[in-house]
Amino acid sequence: MATPPAVSAPRMSRYLNDTERFQIIQRIDRGEKQAALAREFGVTRAAICHMYKNRHEIIARFSSLLASAQSLYVAARLCG
Repeated sequence: MATPPAVSAPRMSRYLNDTERFQIIQRIDRGEKQAALAREFGVTRAAICHMYKNRHEIIARFSSLLASAQSLYVAARLCG
């Protein structure tokens, strides 16, 4: 008699924000393994590879986000 297949819990998708993506790209550039980063952040290695392939777009988006945050900080300091 065959044993029934094991049923695993459905996996929850994990969405990374731009800050996490930027940190991952920096850490890959410093020599950390993609598989280790995938485990740490709870995503697949393929997701990390895809992110690294599109790193220029992610870096540009993160830089824009950072510039906008700095503008808000300066405006808040001038007004208050």
